[in-house]
Amino acid sequence: MSALVFDRCEAQTAQDIQYLEERRNTIFDNLQPIYESVKQLLRKEPLFEDLEPFLDCEADRADIQERAFERFLKRIDDKLGILPRHAAAALGKIPDDVLEVVGAWEQYYNGPTSKDPKKYWSDTKQKFRPLPVTEKEKEGIAARNIIYVKDQERAQLLDYARLVSNALNYASEHHHIKTYPGSFFEDNPHLQPLMTWEQTEAVYGKRFVFKPKVQGLTFRDSAYTAFDEG
Repeated sequence: MSALVFDRCEAQTAQDIQYLEERRNTIFDNLQPIYESVKQLLRKEPLFEDLEPFLDCEADRADIQERAFERFLKRIDDKLGILPRHAAAALGKIPDDVLEVVGAWEQYYNGPTSKDPKKYWSDTKQKFRPLPVTEKEKEGIAARNIIYVKDQERAQLLDYARLVSNALNYASEHHHIKTYPGSFFEDNPHLQPLMTWEQTEAVYGKRFVFKPKVQGLTFRDSAYTAFDEG
């Protein structure tokens, strides 16, 4: 007999998709200042290759400052041969254009960062743009959250454990009937392999929340991870 679906975990899927959307939007928001600061530094609309040196998360602040100074000195047509690494001392200051680039890099570096910032780049518009979660990615996330059981017998046991858990939780939440795990499992030892619990805080004090013990009786069929999911 083929495996049976025990739970599609739709709430978890919705949460995972929302998390990914928010994460990608944050990455986009952190890429924008790099674009704008490099644009100001170069005094022109930057190409992606102009931005790449400032998307390097293996670099440190000094590296980024040196790279920014290199572009700055080239832009002002430096005739003195100032070395970028010594430019701050030679000029007696760090120009705002350089500071803006360094600050934008630090914002991006502090995360979240992208495994491949080029995916956020529009070749048509030559700008960064938000990266939406595709339908295929949503399907992959949904598939990995499906919990399966091997056979009908395990499915029935888990359904029963879920029914009992729901009944205990309903009584606790709506009627303030508290069931203590110790005494419950002492009276129902046959349910101990099938159920677990956790303690939470409620308005009226501590509350015990019961749920099926799915580990060991279930499995997942996918380890899918979407791009930049973390």
